[in-house]
Amino acid sequence: ALPYTLLDSPRVLLIGTQGGFKIHAAVSNGVAGVTGLELDPYVYELIRSAIARNPSITRGKSSVELLQSPPARHLANFRGSYDLIDIAADYTGYGAGARFAFTREAVEGYWKSLGK
Repeated sequence: ALPYTLLDSPRVLLIGTQGGFKIHAAVSNGVAGVTGLELDPYVYELIRSAIARNPSITRGKSSVELLQSPPARHLANFRGSYDLIDIAADYTGYGAGARFAFTREAVEGYWKSLGK
């Protein structure tokens, strides 16, 4: 929760949502918006349906977007910026789609997507 307290209503990118727990933590800590990237199709569908059944998760203040996309693909098409990028500790265990998450090119992409 510390990174959220250092920033005022940040826009957050979650690379891996840890089953949606990171989305809940971000919203609970007052983010302006959160984009969660989830590679596992089963976990993605579980989180998507949970959000659809319980729209109060946004607490009326935060926008929540959940995408089934690897970070490189998302950032290649993303035209905005984030204030905080949070990479789940277990993200490298998400399979083949996650293996490029810590390459030099990936880290450069994260850096470029951060706001000034």
